[in-house]
Amino acid sequence: ELTNLSTALEKLSRITGLNFIWHFVDMEWKKEISSPQNGHYCTFCSRIKSENSGELLKRCIKEHHSDEFFQSLEQRSPFVIHCHAGAMELVIPLIVNEVFCGVLCVGTFRSPQKYG
Repeated sequence: ELTNLSTALEKLSRITGLNFIWHFVDMEWKKEISSPQNGHYCTFCSRIKSENSGELLKRCIKEHHSDEFFQSLEQRSPFVIHCHAGAMELVIPLIVNEVFCGVLCVGTFRSPQKYG
């Protein structure tokens, strides 16, 4: 099922320009999704991650693999998160049979209210 969903999201991405990114608790699940959905590869995120000797990359990883998971476990419903670099994403917790499996992120968007 995950492979079919990933394929559908890839098509939706081509039509809309939206990015879909999966972050799983069990990294084995990544084998079932297309490579563009394995990480934040948009131009903005790639530029931020390549700056400052990797410090910003470490911060990105912390936010996506820790903060988003923690907030997902608390809320258990979709929410918007603002990253340190001025972008925001829709985060959709993936809960299967009451077990938290990871998140699906949709974005990245600039936040005009917060960053002009």
